[in-house]
Amino acid sequence: MVEPRFKAGGFGYAFPKGSPLVADISRAILNVTQGDKMRTIEKAWFKEAICLDSNTEISSNNNLGLESFWGLFLIAGIASLLALLIFV
Repeated sequence: MVEPRFKAGGFGYAFPKGSPLVADISRAILNVTQGDKMRTIEKAWFKEAICLDSNTEISSNNNLGLESFWGLFLIAGIASLLALLIFV
């Protein structure tokens, strides 16, 4: 069972002292966070968490190895060689 996700953070905006915008912005943020709009946004961006059973085998087909980075090493080697030739 997945525990509910609690929000520990909030929103922080800096306004000049005595700004008339503070009340309006605070009210707008409360309207979005307390209404259904925030739940809609959270469902769209933060999908439900799926827990695997302890017996579920995890596929390891996407392991990274040295052969995964051959192109990166080739580019780094060519760039280093080119820099050495320009410097000398």
